[in-house]
Amino acid sequence: MKRMHPTFLAGLLAAGLLLGLGLPADAAGACLGKRDIQQAVSDGKILPLASVLSAGGISPSDVVSFQVCQQGGGYVYVLQVYGSGDAETVTLNASTGR
Repeated sequence: MKRMHPTFLAGLLAAGLLLGLGLPADAAGACLGKRDIQQAVSDGKILPLASVLSAGGISPSDVVSFQVCQQGGGYVYVLQVYGSGDAETVTLNASTGR
């Protein structure tokens, strides 16, 4: 498999964040915007995406799109990830990556 350049991947992830592509409608209701995500990371409320992917054992090249949404009094990363040929939704705790 051909590897994507990290800058391209970052752009792809940002586009997915801005457009909310492929994410379930119920996840889109209480999700953070780009600036709010950056602020939450800066404030230590959530982990950066790279840390969450690492903790969850997910390769950045498998991520199609993502959002950070409120759930159960905290935040989760809602990811669209390529699995075995199909994209699937994966939800990981934004504080622990699990």
